[in-house]
Amino acid sequence: MVFQLIVLLSLFTCVDALRLQQEPKKRFERSTTEFDVVASFNALDQDAMVSVLEGAAAWAAAHPENVTKFTPALLRAIRPCAKCLEPKRFGGDCLDDGYIMCEAALNDNSWPKLVGAYSYGLRGKDCWGQHVSSVLAVPVYQYDCFNTDIPQEGPLCKAAGTKCEQHFKAECLRGRNESTKNGIRRVNEMTGKSAGDDLVFKTMEEHFAQNHASLPRGALVMKIDIESNEWSAIAQEHTEILMKFRQIVGEFHFFDQLRNHEVMLNSLNQLFDAGFEVAHIHGTNIGYHFMVDFGEYKIPRTIEMTFVQRSGGKAKPEACIARDILIPEDRRNTPRKHDLPVATLPWDQ
Repeated sequence: MVFQLIVLLSLFTCVDALRLQQEPKKRFERSTTEFDVVASFNALDQDAMVSVLEGAAAWAAAHPENVTKFTPALLRAIRPCAKCLEPKRFGGDCLDDGYIMCEAALNDNSWPKLVGAYSYGLRGKDCWGQHVSSVLAVPVYQYDCFNTDIPQEGPLCKAAGTKCEQHFKAECLRGRNESTKNGIRRVNEMTGKSAGDDLVFKTMEEHFAQNHASLPRGALVMKIDIESNEWSAIAQEHTEILMKFRQIVGEFHFFDQLRNHEVMLNSLNQLFDAGFEVAHIHGTNIGYHFMVDFGEYKIPRTIEMTFVQRSGGKAKPEACIARDILIPEDRRNTPRKHDLPVATLPWDQ
């Protein structure tokens, strides 16, 4: 076992010698301190350490090129650049269904009144949606066409004394340029269904038309967890539609898939153009997730992200930070497994 750990650490360290390609217009003049793999795992038990290192080493061995031309900008784009004032976890202690939201911005009276929440990707439960509906006193519109079980009311449905209001539809989200059967890769392992099984896919705009006659800017909140299809759905949506949300939270998947770095970057840029900034990130430790190595920078394979919209319009970043910061409201998706190490990202002087 000790020999295996030494080999894995050696592989991990060798890949670290690779460096990001230089951007034509480099915004950042220096990087973070080198990530100390061994120190980061001091608190982990041996089995957890082996699992994470094996995943990272296997990925690094399969991707010796390490980056694409879109990777440097993508790494900069996921840095938290807005303050999350009064962070609150919506979703309680539900595993893999709770997210950090910035309560001060939710209660900001300079915005129009919140009128609804959208919850994409449920798998038969919606702790986040029920909690938000009760606390914010808004209906939650729930969408999942793979698992069509209507979420049963749980304790969070009365978290604030106000009973939650749920509206479920067996529909999924698609990008504006995607058909209902083409370009949507998600397959649900539990049901075996795929996009070709006569499932219903609609855009955000089509869902809005079902529920609202009109919507002012910042009148909604959204959670999205649709197994990597969030990237194309957001990248292809009009900024005028995205602006309807005041905050967006969700799981953003599979940063190890280099071929998708372009659409990932396009998706984040679309959010920035709509006035959003990243306020919080937290790596998910559920399943076979690990740290992805991009030379001197390392990030979790899948990241829970919180986006807040600027009331003044287009995003104007504050001082960005180069690491995710664990806060008391964060939870491990899998309690028996340790949190992943913090991300190390580019930083601006």
